[in-house]
Amino acid sequence: MWKVSLIRLVAIATLMPFAATAATDPAPADPPSPGERCPTLRAVTQDSHGHTMWCIHMIDGPTYQVWQYTGVS
Repeated sequence: MWKVSLIRLVAIATLMPFAATAATDPAPADPPSPGERCPTLRAVTQDSHGHTMWCIHMIDGPTYQVWQYTGVS
């Protein structure tokens, strides 16, 4: 069995709640709207009415990816 010093044990026990909350990524409170930035290309979500939206890069639009109703199928 491994012996862990008391200081190391206290440090680990203190940092674990912070690590657990940093690792979780809660969903946004409001669904996205078309044209809003999205985090991952080809991600899929639904708007507030249940319509499917895709995260795409628009050729003639902004240089970042945005939520749109048409996209990769």
